Amino acid sequence: MNILTAPSHLWAKIAQQLQPPQMVENMAIGFLGINRAKGHREFLLREVDIPAPSDYRARSPASVELGSEKVAEVLDKSRHFPCLLFAHNHLFDAFISSTDEAGIRDLLRCYRSFRRDGCLIQMVWGTNGILARVADVQTGRWIFLDAVKVVGPEGLRLIPTLNARHPLQSFDKDRQLRTLTFLGERGEEVLNLVANLAIGVIGVGGNGAAATYLLKFLGFKRWVLVDPDHIEPHNANRFFGFRVGDEGRPKVGVVMRELLSFDPSLHCLGLVFPFPSLEAIEALKPCDLILCCPDNNWVRLQAAQFCARYHKVLVEVGAGIELGGDTKHPRHIGCQVRLQVPGGPCLVCNGLSLEQEDPFVEAIKRAQGRAVGYVTDADLPNPGSVVSLNAMAATLLVRVLLGYLAGLGTVPTYLFYDDLRLKLVDASSPRCPDCPLCGEHPNALFGWGDELPVWMRILRPQEVSDDGTLPEAVGGAHLAEGQHGDRACPPQPSVL
Repeated sequence: MNILTAPSHLWAKIAQQLQPPQMVENMAIGFLGINRAKGHREFLLREVDIPAPSDYRARSPASVELGSEKVAEVLDKSRHFPCLLFAHNHLFDAFISSTDEAGIRDLLRCYRSFRRDGCLIQMVWGTNGILARVADVQTGRWIFLDAVKVVGPEGLRLIPTLNARHPLQSFDKDRQLRTLTFLGERGEEVLNLVANLAIGVIGVGGNGAAATYLLKFLGFKRWVLVDPDHIEPHNANRFFGFRVGDEGRPKVGVVMRELLSFDPSLHCLGLVFPFPSLEAIEALKPCDLILCCPDNNWVRLQAAQFCARYHKVLVEVGAGIELGGDTKHPRHIGCQVRLQVPGGPCLVCNGLSLEQEDPFVEAIKRAQGRAVGYVTDADLPNPGSVVSLNAMAATLLVRVLLGYLAGLGTVPTYLFYDDLRLKLVDASSPRCPDCPLCGEHPNALFGWGDELPVWMRILRPQEVSDDGTLPEAVGGAHLAEGQHGDRACPPQPSVL
């Protein structure tokens, strides 16, 4: 599939310029990152340029043409981006006219001089919908775009193009009748959306297995599960889907078994790999939603970077119990759910530390910021979590995700649950415009996808010294990606 993914605030700029009715033809220009995955190519809108009236050479109800200076400015900038978008509107139906064909052919030839490995998207808006196609500069061969995915704090929409090759799936009305009634007038739209979204789960332990167990009832059809761990006897008291005899099996295998027992038609991929190994990243790149349910902040930070870079919706959950320093009685019990979407605050904006913590040291499980952590006193036994807390964390995760997709009430980006006081707290923070993850400036990861510009540098694990300190970063992207040393890989990783 070929999809254009646009943060809602950037898509709104294009829609305001091109959406019918218009008196004359207008243009909008986009600069995009790219996500190349197996069987899937996604173009990630990062910047939008709306030409000023003085930038046009000609503009009328029947044609539109930019001036040579504006075209030269756009092409010069395009060398830093793997994809360039040229969009214009027709006053009536959207179609590729002979004038459009000649103009885009000339533009493609000029673009080849600036970005030989780039992609050029042509988009035409009309009263009948949106027509879009993409060409690789090297071949000049046009392929239709299947859909536009608009994602932002207001929600997520899939807009099929007029020339879509892959029709959207529909949901099971008999199975979802009660959910349909609950969602009201937007019920069919939301459930059709769910049926067409791929969901990835990083960490299928207590929280991840519980969340997956609940979310399967909403009608998600495509799943990618990532976790390097295996079932141990102490998991049995809170691992949703556990059956006697599962000890020693990969956690993803148990969760996949439960999903396919529920509905054999589901498409499930399970990887006994750590995140962010290259195998896990490639498997998660086609996903639309990412659930992050690990037991450490290092993986959370990696997931936040990944989702910021690829315009993905991220729902992160954590739960834990902290005992008193001089007693075995719980001092804090709680969980948090954080939501990260393009155009909104990321996990770092909502309090996640930027420190590169080692996920294989149990002392990492500590309280940070307003979130409740795990036991840090080595003299006390670590209770980790209990089934009631995992169930509550999963329930809050599902409610936040459903509220986001369906527009149900106020959806916090940081929701904290104090289990001892049975109290919910909205601890959401605003987006920081200078954030190295979600900020919209040249040194932020926002929407770059596979290809980072030459002025950005992402620190890799081998650049971290033995004492855990980081060298001074270049620019604003002082974050890490890739595998965290050999310890991140189990002896024999496998795909289920």
